[in-house]
Amino acid sequence: MLGEKVNMGKVIAICGKICSGKTYYANQIKQKQNAIILSIDEVTYDLFGNE
Repeated sequence: MLGEKVNMGKVIAICGKICSGKTYYANQIKQKQNAIILSIDEVTYDLFGNE
């Protein structure tokens, strides 16, 4: 255990105005850093549909 290299996770929070390019930027990060996107928009859509 001592001397082992530990890879720490990273959280990147993106906030901004509507239609400011947040999703585009997040998708760029996803591709470059092998990341995942946790989006409140997708969760809300899955729960409530288009209402």
